[in-house]
Amino acid sequence: MQDDKKKSFGDDSFWDLSSYKPQKAPVQPRVQKSSVSVTEIDIPRVDSSEKSAYGDSRFSSDGTITRFISPTQKKPNTDRKLLIEYYPQNPFIKQVQIFTDNECDSIFAKNNLFLRERAALLDRVGREVPHAPFYSMMPRYSQMTRPQLAYYLWWRENIRRGVFLECDISYVILYAHELIAADGSEDKSEILKMLCKLYSAPYKDKQAAYFGIGNLIADFCILHNLSLPDGCLGDKFSEFITYTSLPEFFIDISDRYNPSMHERLIAGVSVYNYKKSKHYTDNKQLFDTHMRGAVAAIFSNDKAYASLSAFSDIAYGDVLSSHKPFFKLAGMTTKQAKIKISYYPLSFLQSPITDALRYTENKIRENLGIKSKLNVTTVNPDIKSAIDAYAEKFCPPMSRERMAMAAEKKSASEYDKFYDAPKSELSLERALEIEQKSWETTKILVEAFEDDTVPESEVQIKPVAVQPIVQEPVHTENSTMYERICKSLGDNAEFLDLCISEDFCGQRRFAKDVGVSADELSEQINSLALEILGDILLDDTGDGYIILEDYKNLF
Repeated sequence: MQDDKKKSFGDDSFWDLSSYKPQKAPVQPRVQKSSVSVTEIDIPRVDSSEKSAYGDSRFSSDGTITRFISPTQKKPNTDRKLLIEYYPQNPFIKQVQIFTDNECDSIFAKNNLFLRERAALLDRVGREVPHAPFYSMMPRYSQMTRPQLAYYLWWRENIRRGVFLECDISYVILYAHELIAADGSEDKSEILKMLCKLYSAPYKDKQAAYFGIGNLIADFCILHNLSLPDGCLGDKFSEFITYTSLPEFFIDISDRYNPSMHERLIAGVSVYNYKKSKHYTDNKQLFDTHMRGAVAAIFSNDKAYASLSAFSDIAYGDVLSSHKPFFKLAGMTTKQAKIKISYYPLSFLQSPITDALRYTENKIRENLGIKSKLNVTTVNPDIKSAIDAYAEKFCPPMSRERMAMAAEKKSASEYDKFYDAPKSELSLERALEIEQKSWETTKILVEAFEDDTVPESEVQIKPVAVQPIVQEPVHTENSTMYERICKSLGDNAEFLDLCISEDFCGQRRFAKDVGVSADELSEQINSLALEILGDILLDDTGDGYIILEDYKNLF
């Protein structure tokens, strides 16, 4: 026994630990699976000589066609059902379909936490509490502290009455989400008005959120077949139509006599913004009146309207768009919710409307006696005739007599301004100083003529009331010229600064933002320079525009 014990401790096999490791399971032989499966579909018997598009015969003699289906190919979803389908009168929209997989016939998910909290807080009245800062990229009620929720309810109470209290942008986003999740018992038209009010709210730092709110408004209108109320977005409509995913839904040219539609067409379709024109600032009312009048004349003319309608005709082909409603609101909508819209692209209408507005501005310039005109490539003959008829009646060219009078008045005003008295603020000390100098001048004159027959004692000098003189800040000739050019350019004055700094990339970017080519902007500046300097100011280098070498010292 002891010998066996000594042997076991003295033997090297004692240190072999392999026997203590767990044994691996035996490897089972793998069965090779086929990469494709075969599906046979019975179809009517056809001629076996018929060839497919690929040149091979796919049909067997017994009328069966064989298709090979990959095992990774997704099966078609049969759970999605059609919730809403309608055909708007808008000629740009052919068909709208909304799909869902919700048994309750809703695009919103069942038992969603946000929707349950919304139902509990929708009618709760807020009371006045101090502002509580709140920031969240995807705000929810559950994220708020008690002070934040109390302030949200108080802020919401006021904004429903049209009072915009101080708030963080997250409150605005949360309220927009609350509005779009309306159920069937709520007034959708009133909710749309409130969404538009939020979009136009006078809050700072709104650009980060308004892009999202604009798409919420678009999806809400599509889901409930609603049109934007007239004038609800004001000056923000152009921005809204630029960033929305489906601008065609909001440009309805079927209501051809609606002035609100004409304004939307000008703001949302044309790539040329006439308000950026160098002549707009001094003739704002004239431009606004005749631009709207010309568009109204086009739509009231049957031939011109037919030519515009042809651009949305089926001959150009419709486009099918599909997206998830409120796609940024994770968890609120069902997985299979989908909006499908068949429409005709609005881009076909951009060219005729843009050319029509530029052609109208040329008519306005003729009325003002301005010789320079915009370059207009093509204008449909029927549209051109409608604008000509309107301009002849309401905006005729300036007559030669008026042009002569205007030129004379302009030259006189340009000449007289050099003799205008300098202006300054009213100052009693300055008035006394001027009076003292006048007395000194009087004394010099009296002494110069003391040998005259009139005795000095009989000379009576009456004090003269001196009117206070208002003096403008002194400008050099160079700075005055720069300011005059910038004032005439208006919002386009930034382009001149980019030319001074020779920022070619900035010039192209600015021209793209304002919807005007860099060539037209340089032409405006050179036209003004000709009036002031008698020479052009900008030179084209091929990459961009720079100040001529002879005039760089002026800037």
